[in-house]
Amino acid sequence: MQDAASLHARRVAQLAATLAARIPLQYLRDPLSLDHIAARWCERQRVWHGPEHLLALLDEIDTLPAGVDRDILLLVALYHDAIYDPRAANNEEASAALLLAHAVEPQDTIIVQAAEIIVASKWSQPPTTPLAQRFFAMDARQLGDECPLQERLAYERAIFCEYQWADWTTYRTKRREFLQGWARMFPQHQRGVAECYELLAGLRPRVAVYPGSFAPFHLGHLSILRQAESVFDKVIIAVGVNRQKSGAVETAQARSMELQARLRYHEVASFTGLLTSFVEQMEVPGHRGARCSRRHGSRGRAALRPFPQRAARRNRRSLDQLRSGIPTS
Repeated sequence: MQDAASLHARRVAQLAATLAARIPLQYLRDPLSLDHIAARWCERQRVWHGPEHLLALLDEIDTLPAGVDRDILLLVALYHDAIYDPRAANNEEASAALLLAHAVEPQDTIIVQAAEIIVASKWSQPPTTPLAQRFFAMDARQLGDECPLQERLAYERAIFCEYQWADWTTYRTKRREFLQGWARMFPQHQRGVAECYELLAGLRPRVAVYPGSFAPFHLGHLSILRQAESVFDKVIIAVGVNRQKSGAVETAQARSMELQARLRYHEVASFTGLLTSFVEQMEVPGHRGARCSRRHGSRGRAALRPFPQRAARRNRRSLDQLRSGIPTS
């Protein structure tokens, strides 16, 4: 876990250094706010809305002539997804507020215009200004007609990963509703949306089930979860219930609720009986049961690397006792 934390810190530092060389710093009150922004862009729940998306936008904006419009678009790109919680509905408003909080002069016309475009980047309605239209073309490229199929496929898979806390049936239904609404709002994207719709219908994400009692969920569990996330698009945490024990159902339900609160961007479920029966009941294409074992996984299961018993004992600490610097969601 320390190696992972070190890698994450280096990733944040590298992004902050890159941003310092590309963003017009004269509009920001404190250049160190880029460290804060970089850390946000590197959060674990981000798959599509991460540093690669940000840097791709900056690359495209860098091709524009130097001037006020370019500065505005650079600020918009930096802050438009600075706050990104896939479970929230106010990301754009919160991101615009963050820009205003970081600005040397929040009432400056450049800052005001950037904040307005950031709020508009919810794209709940067509953009109304030339600059907003230009940013829309860059930000919504993957839904446009000119996007290559492979890039569109990577986009659809990444969006699924960001919404992995939703069960498959709910995700598929809501994603279809989003695409249908987008096609109505932006008819110029009809072909692109149609391709996304087909990709969604054929999507076969790599899904693992991580079963256990998780009493408590400790650092060893978190390590296994991180290993699984490097292989699978989604990992479902499955809390097992032994009905033969008195009060087991109520205890498991409470534990599931606690885990869902801590692991906000993961799906947490509980099951009784055989794990194989639970997995078969899930309406998820391409699922596999993930477990920590010294044996290779049996057919239909994916075995994770063994976690030594002594290491497990050393790490048997609840998440409440972990350092606050280790993200758990």
